[in-house]
Amino acid sequence: MNSSIVKINFDFFCVKFYKQLLLNEVDLAVIFVIKYLLDSENQVITPEIIALYMNLPISQIDKILLKLINKKYIAYVKRNNEFFVTLKPLEDKLFQMYCVYFNKQNFLKSDKKTVEEVELIIDMMKQKFSRDILDIERNFVCEWVLNGFDFNDCKNAVNIAFENGSCNFRAIDDILMNRIK
Repeated sequence: MNSSIVKINFDFFCVKFYKQLLLNEVDLAVIFVIKYLLDSENQVITPEIIALYMNLPISQIDKILLKLINKKYIAYVKRNNEFFVTLKPLEDKLFQMYCVYFNKQNFLKSDKKTVEEVELIIDMMKQKFSRDILDIERNFVCEWVLNGFDFNDCKNAVNIAFENGSCNFRAIDDILMNRIK
């Protein structure tokens, strides 16, 4: 299966996977501006042009572009003796991540042990938060299990978050994702 067969929602998967790509929200904003410019058929994309759409200094945009190039998320391609920016490498990477995610989702639904692990974590979190868990929070738990975190990993992250006074799913997610890095 290749990306020409299945069209993924670029924006959705950028937001979904940016942490796993080791990007931050500012990097993501630069990517979205580049995408906007490409969709608007801008042929030349420079830090100066990107700066027209953002509140970042050109020097910071330049560093972000270099980071994106080094991570092979954007590239410059040569056409008719001119260089153009392309997001194709990032699109390909997101498509690969989508395929892995899709396969994991199917596995998650079919593997009884994994389903039990998710429910065990959710039950622990219900007790810790003293409330029901929202659907979006349940999705966080599923993602953690799909990323290889088990009950003890999640319990430890919850305890650390509570000790730090950050009693929310984002803090727990940050603690777990920092363990991956």
